[in-house]
Amino acid sequence: MESKRIPLERLTRIDPADFAVFGEIIGQTMQSPLEDFPWVAYWTHHVDIDFAGSSVDFGLLHCRKHDGPVLMESHAGTRETFLPLGDSSVFLLAPPNSDHSGPDLLGLRAFLMDSTLGVALHKGIWHRPPWPISHQGARFALLRTGELVDKTAALNLQIRVVLEDEDLPVSPTTIPL
Repeated sequence: MESKRIPLERLTRIDPADFAVFGEIIGQTMQSPLEDFPWVAYWTHHVDIDFAGSSVDFGLLHCRKHDGPVLMESHAGTRETFLPLGDSSVFLLAPPNSDHSGPDLLGLRAFLMDSTLGVALHKGIWHRPPWPISHQGARFALLRTGELVDKTAALNLQIRVVLEDEDLPVSPTTIPL
């Protein structure tokens, strides 16, 4: 059997034009982030997936811990899919209130996410960026479709998340809204 030596190339050192024969490179080293806040950075790339003539906004979301409040957001014309890339995080979600002007805080729920499952949110669901449990942050592949029209809500809350009667390894003031 004949063998062939194939050198291993670092994707971070490849010019996107040199990779074009295979597809598109997506990630944080390709460009400056579209959004860069103390609590989250987002690198985006529009990918044409040849599905009913639409393109998908596909990017890398890096969520970071942050002491100050973070707004909850809602996208009336956009579905978002969060696929965790390893680190655990807490994802706070709420349905819209009766007049769709903000989140219904009675329906606010907290979900522990790890790398085993992702979520696809319905349009109009209120959420804040996932809150990383580790200090290194949490990374997600994020896919969005539809028109991105944002609504935001400042809630001035501090959330204490409890999982199965045991506190998560975060303090009661760790998740500010």
